[in-house]
Amino acid sequence: METAKLKYFAFVTLLSLANLAFGQKPLSLVFNAKNFSHQELTLNGKTIKVRAYENIIYVQNPVDTAYQKLNIYVPEAYYQGLSINGYTAATAPIFFPNNVGGYMPAQPAKARGNAPSGAMPAPPGGAPGQIPAAPARPTRPNTVLEALAHGYVVASAGARGRSLKDANGKFTGKAPAGIVDLKAAVRYLVFNDKKMPGDARKIISNGTSAGGAMSTLLGATGNHPDYEPYLKVVGAAKASDDIFAVSAYCPIINLDNSDAAYEWQFEGIHTYKRGGPMQSNPPAPRANALKLEKRMRSPSFGKSQWEKEFNQRNSNL
Repeated sequence: METAKLKYFAFVTLLSLANLAFGQKPLSLVFNAKNFSHQELTLNGKTIKVRAYENIIYVQNPVDTAYQKLNIYVPEAYYQGLSINGYTAATAPIFFPNNVGGYMPAQPAKARGNAPSGAMPAPPGGAPGQIPAAPARPTRPNTVLEALAHGYVVASAGARGRSLKDANGKFTGKAPAGIVDLKAAVRYLVFNDKKMPGDARKIISNGTSAGGAMSTLLGATGNHPDYEPYLKVVGAAKASDDIFAVSAYCPIINLDNSDAAYEWQFEGIHTYKRGGPMQSNPPAPRANALKLEKRMRSPSFGKSQWEKEFNQRNSNL
C-alpha cells in the first residue's frame, strides 16, 4: 500500500514539474470579483438573480483543468446590501455540492444547463415491438437553485476520478486525487474568504453515493497531514480545509466489505446490461450463498484467494 502511494505521489510530482518545465506558470489563486456573468434563474415560478463565477481553476499547478475547476454562484441581492432568509453577504453559509459518482471524474455543478447529480433521463419506449417506457421519475429538485433561494452562496468543485488518463495512458485521477481536489477547492474558498460573499467558516459539503463518501471524508479529515504532500504538489492555497458540516446521501464508505456484500447479493448472477431494460436472472441458490459465506469466514480463506474467485466469477461483467 505504501509503495503504491509513493509511486502515485512520484508520478503526480513529475507531471507537475513537467508542466512547469514546459512553461506553464503557477496560476493565481486570488479570486477575481470582476470576472462574472449575470444569470436569471427560475425556481417554483420565482426569479433568482445571481452573479456566476464559473470555471475557476482552484490550484496553481493543475493536472487536468477540465475537472479541477470551481463554479461559484452568489445571489445578486447580497451586492445590493440586502438579506435573504436572515443571511447577509458576510454571514451566508457556503453550500458545497459535488457531482462525484462511482469515484469517476466529475464536472462542477451548474445553476443551469445540467441535470442535478444523480438524475437520469426517462427511458425510451412505447413503439411497436419495444418494451413500454417505465413511468418517468419524479422531477428532482435542483439543489443549487434551492440553496440559492434559501440565501446560500453556492460553490461547486469538479474533481478528478479513477478513469482519467494522460496522453501517455497514465492514470491521473486515482485515489486520493478526488478528495485532494475537493480539499484544494475548500482551501481556495477559505483563502479568498474576505474577497467574496459567503462565510468560509460555514462550508457545507454535499454529495451522493461516492460523492457522499467524499463529503464524509471532507468532514472527517480536515487539515489532516496525510494529504499535505498531495495538496502541495497541485499548488493548493495555504489555508485550512476543514468544513462546517456534511450532507451525505447514501455515502459509500465501507469499501472494505462492499465486495463481499456484492458477492453475497449477486453470487451466481453473471449477466448485466447497463441502462436496461431490466433483465430477470435466476436467483442464486441460497445453499451456494451460505456455503460461500462459511468459506469466507474461515481463517484459512485468505484475501487473495477470495479475490481470485471473485474475479473469475465476474470476468464477463
